[in-house]
Amino acid sequence: MPEAVEVTFTYKPVISVEKVNLAGDFNDWNPEEIALFDKNGDGTYETTLTLSPGEYQYKFIINDETWIKPPNADYYVNDGFGTRNGVIQVRDKRFKDTGTKGTGQILIDALYHDNTEVCFANPIAEDKISIRFQTKRNDIEEVLLCYNDGKEREVNLEKFASFEYFDFYKTIIEVESSKFDYCFKIKDGDRVICYDEQGVIEDASKLVEVKPFQYDLSQVEIFKTPAWVRDAIFYQIFPDRFYNGNPDNDPEKIEIYKDEEKLHDAIIPKWEEGLPPGPAVVTEETEFIEDDNCIHPEGGYYIFYGGDLQGIKKKLPYLEKLGINAIYLNPVFKGTSNHKYNTAGYELVDDTLAIKGDLEASEEYLINLIEELHSRGIKVIFDAVFNHTGYEHWAFQDIVKNGENSRYLDWYNVESLPIIPLYEQDEDNPPNYECWWGFGHLPELNVRNPEVQDYLFEVTKKWMDPKGNGDLSAGIDGWRLDVPNEVKDAVPDFWKEWRRFVKDINPEAYIVGEIWDDASGYLQGDEFDAVMNYRFRDAVIRFIGLGEMHASEFADELSKLRFQYPEQANQVMFNLIGSHDTSRYLTVIDGDKERLKLTAFFQMTYLGAPMVYYGDEIGMEGEDGSDCRRTMIWKDRGYTKPDYDLLENYQKLIKIRNEEVALRRGTIEEVDVDDSHLYVFKRKYKTEELIIIINVSENIVGLSLDVDKDDGQYLELYNQQKVEVKNGRLTVRVSGVSGAVIKL
Repeated sequence: MPEAVEVTFTYKPVISVEKVNLAGDFNDWNPEEIALFDKNGDGTYETTLTLSPGEYQYKFIINDETWIKPPNADYYVNDGFGTRNGVIQVRDKRFKDTGTKGTGQILIDALYHDNTEVCFANPIAEDKISIRFQTKRNDIEEVLLCYNDGKEREVNLEKFASFEYFDFYKTIIEVESSKFDYCFKIKDGDRVICYDEQGVIEDASKLVEVKPFQYDLSQVEIFKTPAWVRDAIFYQIFPDRFYNGNPDNDPEKIEIYKDEEKLHDAIIPKWEEGLPPGPAVVTEETEFIEDDNCIHPEGGYYIFYGGDLQGIKKKLPYLEKLGINAIYLNPVFKGTSNHKYNTAGYELVDDTLAIKGDLEASEEYLINLIEELHSRGIKVIFDAVFNHTGYEHWAFQDIVKNGENSRYLDWYNVESLPIIPLYEQDEDNPPNYECWWGFGHLPELNVRNPEVQDYLFEVTKKWMDPKGNGDLSAGIDGWRLDVPNEVKDAVPDFWKEWRRFVKDINPEAYIVGEIWDDASGYLQGDEFDAVMNYRFRDAVIRFIGLGEMHASEFADELSKLRFQYPEQANQVMFNLIGSHDTSRYLTVIDGDKERLKLTAFFQMTYLGAPMVYYGDEIGMEGEDGSDCRRTMIWKDRGYTKPDYDLLENYQKLIKIRNEEVALRRGTIEEVDVDDSHLYVFKRKYKTEELIIIINVSENIVGLSLDVDKDDGQYLELYNQQKVEVKNGRLTVRVSGVSGAVIKL
């Protein structure tokens, strides 16, 4: 197995500083734990850590307050807060040199299997299991699984992933007995090695001493993910910016206080207007931008545009024509902000999104909308923000009013009393209660409190079964979990208990967590079904969007995901290229529409559930923060209009995905074509087989592939052209910055 490596981090500030610290995945982002020192007095700060091989995101912290993107990282990824984390790749140098097959020289230290790890032994059903094995890259010719489930059997493992210095082989077996034992044979040249529970046996005379791995499928819980998600194409809606279907319910106040009790008035711009730089509080004197829809962050964080649930209902024909069949809805619970992540009550629907002044009617409207969506074959998932509420939440307001006499005092983590009013809080007078990232309007719940847990479970059930009669047709189909890692930090088993509760209500409910980096720990079958796949987004940006990596590196990144996560999770992974927390994809790639088309092509043909962030399909742009939440462009505004060419491309791709079951439920197999600009893979389902080609170069590429198909002509679905197979060779030409889907 890989050995730990000493890694030295260095940073040379361009200005004089008092201290430099380091934080990253390797220390749970603790900004105080790791200090760097200027040992040589040359202005370069450094520290050395011992890390296991892998990839780690990190940043430097200057003077305990300023987080700095590393200047010399191996590469960079979005940090979720508008900047980038550096990534360092730590490698065990023993495995650096690629092996050579057929020589009989097998690197023993690279061989590995552990059936206590889901990434190596993943139970798929009561009689089926996925078994994987690791070798050095390109080092062996064959891996076999020898198992006994009442009968002695032997099967070949197929290579399914390669990344860093390793190859990973896999087979899925069905067993006649839930209890079985097994070992591996590794072959290269004339050399045969046996690998059992104790490691390697090379001496053939000692094969009788094999101590096989043992497994009992009856003693493990099978990880099951919702079947419908494999067929889903999600569309994310940020309600305030999608469509204003009822101007009469527009908000009258924003979330900023002008004194201890009163909020500032809301000034609603025209739907087509942008917001210039200026104070946080927009007034009647504010001059909105008439020829640009950009939203500057100062006032943009607080501005309302009036989008609502009526707007979603009116635009259902548009969504149906687009072809999506699932909606991820940003929060709709009562709150004073445009984003509603500061809820005043999870059980309350915000009346400025529905029926103004009538909470009961607003709830009824939302339930009716869910039923309407279901009648049209569209699923819906809600945003669960269980780490924190808003300052206005009824439980927190009870503490504000009643202090130590409040029965809800232990619902939050209050440091002292009385609560400092939000109006009075600033850098010199910070909140005297724990809140998310120091924002006083987002007090953190004390999820350790059983009463708080009961409350969160109650509202969970309310929205899954809103009529309380077991009729799930009126309830949501799943949850997107906001900052779930912070809840888990407080209560390690919270999501395990919550998952059991959710699945008892609806076994087909979808649970997707907001985790930006490696989510393996959440995808063991007892917490989430999937995560928002920002790692997918990062890889796609670097390969298709910006051309920062070769096809082989792209393949490595995707292989790593498929290895680290169980098959069940990979099949329903929430594959996004943008969200309300990121810059718009088209902005990131400098407005290159053809590369957006190709990215959408890949998103719709790859393994997992694609998600479209509202407006991406018509070419909307915007920087991270408020600007990526611009109002949806429904018509020609003069200065901008919907890009109907892009829209038609999305519609075509979605139609292909919906028609081809292999794209939704099929296996995936990469095809190595040894070209830095081409990524090729197969999707197979039963008798159906598709070959997908991604060409990121600007040039037309001719490609010839071996296929096990009869000679003849076959249909390329994306461009509706015929391609030919002759003598077992498929010949195809793919335009620059484009793709092909060939149905064999």
